[in-house]
Amino acid sequence: MSSLRRILIVGSTPLALFLAARWKDEGHEVTVLDRDGEGPVAFPGATPGERVVGDPLDTSVLHRIGIESTDLMVAATRQDDLNLAAGVARQLPELVEE
Repeated sequence: MSSLRRILIVGSTPLALFLAARWKDEGHEVTVLDRDGEGPVAFPGATPGERVVGDPLDTSVLHRIGIESTDLMVAATRQDDLNLAAGVARQLPELVEE
């Protein structure tokens, strides 16, 4: 089993972008989901498609970015309530499909 992972980071705070760049440098597949699109255009070393603008609470957005095959999700927005809700939303695609 490969140690490389598919990682989703919700938010574009300095912490989120630092983690994204570091994990990408390690070879992981990283996507940053930015709710309002007001954050930086991309993280250092990003390629097209690695930053998605969309609502992390919208299951259609989660499906579009492949949440079902994501190994790790980090919620790192500036809003504690959104971070908590995004963590719960991570489980929604599984609940909706049942």
